[in-house]
Amino acid sequence: MWVKLKVRKQIEDQGRHHNYQPGDWVNIGKQMAAQWIQKGEAEIPDQVQSGFVFEHAGIVTNFDINTTKTLLDEYRIDVAVSAGHPNLIYEKTLLWDPELPLPRTSIASGFLLLEKWDIVCPLFDYSVLAINVGTDEDREYAKSIVRDLRVPLYDHRMIFCKRNADTDRIIKEWSDLLSDGMNNQLSLLIAIYKVKPFILALPTTWTDNSAPR
Repeated sequence: MWVKLKVRKQIEDQGRHHNYQPGDWVNIGKQMAAQWIQKGEAEIPDQVQSGFVFEHAGIVTNFDINTTKTLLDEYRIDVAVSAGHPNLIYEKTLLWDPELPLPRTSIASGFLLLEKWDIVCPLFDYSVLAINVGTDEDREYAKSIVRDLRVPLYDHRMIFCKRNADTDRIIKEWSDLLSDGMNNQLSLLIAIYKVKPFILALPTTWTDNSAPR
């Protein structure tokens, strides 16, 4: 796909290296485009207006629909509210808790990465492990599935999902555990370990935000 460079790049094409300057347009693979956009090395200036990146995609949030639409007017992307439990309404869904600020580049890059992955989700906080959250009962059950709770958690506030059999199972497992009153982070972790989807765990720098204290 075509992206506009914001930094100098040397790109190999058919065995030959070509130098490009900021402002040049280059045609690269979607995975590399997503990485460059997220790093601030490239952009798609017309991505919001054209709707290309967001085809068959939308944001599902637990926030007030009018307020959420106001916040996301600039993105020109469908927004739906799912009160309570998560719900994969679109073929490609971003499950978002507005408690977490949502950088524009994260939206574009996340949906692009779903071309390859079933789930794309940043880690929650490097200093918070599964052993640090939930009740004793929650952790006992989680340990029976995960085995070792000295593992990082996924950030449930920002999850990109491609709807398929595996992600549908994860949402059901996660929702069932939430209905039983289990901790949000642990219930998501358990659902992921049970189903074992094709998941990309992103660094916490993707959210530019650490876990709430």
